[in-house]
Amino acid sequence: MRSLVVANVEMVEASPFLVAILYDADGEYADEIVMQYEDATGAIRRIRILAEEYGVSAPELWTSTRELFGETLSTTGVFGRIKHRSDTVETKRVIERDTEVLYDLYEIQPVEELPRPSRFRAFLIKLVTKIQNKLMEGYNYEI
Repeated sequence: MRSLVVANVEMVEASPFLVAILYDADGEYADEIVMQYEDATGAIRRIRILAEEYGVSAPELWTSTRELFGETLSTTGVFGRIKHRSDTVETKRVIERDTEVLYDLYEIQPVEELPRPSRFRAFLIKLVTKIQNKLMEGYNYEI
């Protein structure tokens, strides 16, 4: 059996994090990483480094994140498979377990939800937006 890495990009508030869990050839847990996500290329590079630290040259990567899967298609040495979210749910568990530490470590600020406008106010906003779009139609105004 091939070594397996389960990896996804998980969100903590508005901050994306790469969560990767490495399982050895016997299916036993070996290691995991949780780090800020910048891009898919860097994430795949970091996953390969993690695998090479444990002597795995070509791991199989299960992911539900399309960007990571897309990057595996153009990267040699990583066999990527797109999986359903239920098959990679352990990454969600890891990020939920480490959320408090990540708040402190990366100084993440909670995102406040905007209050929902009343129905009348929402109607007025839509109406004014439609009027503005009609007036702007076909003209180049600088506002």
